[in-house]
Amino acid sequence: MAHQDSLLNENISQFKLRLEKELGAHSDLVVREFQVHNRIDIIIAYIDGICDKQVIQTSIVKPIMETMNDSFYLPEAMTLTDLNRYLKNQVLSVSEVEISSTWETIFSSLVSGNTVVFLDKCSEALVIGTQSIDSRSISEPTTQVLVRGPKDSFTENIRTNTSLVRSRIQHPTLQIEFFKLGEVTQTDIALLYVESHVDPSILSAVKEKVKSIQLDSILESRYIESFLEDHTYSPFPRTFNTERPDVMAGNLLEGRVGILVNGTPFGLIFPTVFMDHFQTAEDYYEKSDISSFMRLLRIFAFIIALLTPGLYVALVTHHIGMIPTNLAVSIAAQREGVPFPTVVEIFLLEITFEILREAGIRIPRAAGQAASIVGALIIGQGVVEAGFVSSVSTIIVALTAISSFALPQYSIGATARILRFAFLIMGAFIGLYGIMLFLFFIGFHLAKLQSFGVPYLWPVTPMNARAQQDSFIRMPWRQMKRKKAPITDEK
Repeated sequence: MAHQDSLLNENISQFKLRLEKELGAHSDLVVREFQVHNRIDIIIAYIDGICDKQVIQTSIVKPIMETMNDSFYLPEAMTLTDLNRYLKNQVLSVSEVEISSTWETIFSSLVSGNTVVFLDKCSEALVIGTQSIDSRSISEPTTQVLVRGPKDSFTENIRTNTSLVRSRIQHPTLQIEFFKLGEVTQTDIALLYVESHVDPSILSAVKEKVKSIQLDSILESRYIESFLEDHTYSPFPRTFNTERPDVMAGNLLEGRVGILVNGTPFGLIFPTVFMDHFQTAEDYYEKSDISSFMRLLRIFAFIIALLTPGLYVALVTHHIGMIPTNLAVSIAAQREGVPFPTVVEIFLLEITFEILREAGIRIPRAAGQAASIVGALIIGQGVVEAGFVSSVSTIIVALTAISSFALPQYSIGATARILRFAFLIMGAFIGLYGIMLFLFFIGFHLAKLQSFGVPYLWPVTPMNARAQQDSFIRMPWRQMKRKKAPITDEK
């Protein structure tokens, strides 16, 4: 490969031709060639659009031209390698300057937004940090909104994101390691951890898995998320993603490991347990009794979103005798004239709601409110008045939908949406026995799951009494000891 050849004795014409061959002569590559001291040819190369041209002009071109003029004394004994180091240490007024001797480093630096300075027939080149990629400014989170708490969120720029975490943990034990993943995209990946808190075995396992990822492209954190999950086909999320720097910082202080990916505002946190998906940053900013109540409410909402349609179908279809007489008569009266069985009725309403939910996300924001009105009023009320579905079925589906919106993590909400249909089918064919059987199956499945060696149902199983201070409820801060990662508590 040409990228791995050294720059030994490359002349300026060959250097320029190789750049144009690899990056395209008519691309956004800018190559500026000029001569200094009447006998030294220099090339300055950079990619237009991802470099700071002001820095290139004022901190690279101008100092070189002003210093190496006709009055500059160039000893005969000074080699080109010596001159390179002189430019690096005495002339260039930029903070990041490295010397490289391989084409691989040259090309990766150019496409990352750096500038390359090459002297004719020199075996080395200067790589200068001039990155300046336009990115979205720091704004309020859109997926994890809080009433009380910080209002900043991650952006698509990984350097901005690491600085947001660093500003919250101003201690030398916060370690940030950078990797590049994606053979084509060469995406920057940042691994964050607090050295004094993290479990070495978890850190080693995360590093090993991250470095072993083989993909052509990494465009979002979900690309690598799948490689870090032990059970690929489980509907339950084994990773926790967040766009909030305070959530990332809080988890790092608990001894967990964070991953940030350049190009996305969503960071990943490991290890992850089931109860993490019912906790929000606001739980730690409010009083403990309020936080505990809201956390229990979210768990209850998850149960409603998961089981309500299946339970309703099971009771109406197989166990009508378990329903109070007056309620059973009311349900039967409302269903009079409905042409579909209960399971088909609920299934059609659920599918219709999922379509409306997806449409509300995809259509332009200005039309979103109109779509909600159409779905709620015209379709919802219309199908009831037309006799296609009963009112009680509409109420069941609406209650299920509202409960799913109460879940703080989109991923756990999606899990409830998928498993809801499985419970619906089991309730329709086997009744309550089918629902209980499927609940046992899910329980066994959850007990089997792990996240980097940490049981997914921790601290319930294996039971950890001290960790219950911040599990289903949150104790007051003065009664809580410093939280630790699950694996640390177990050791």
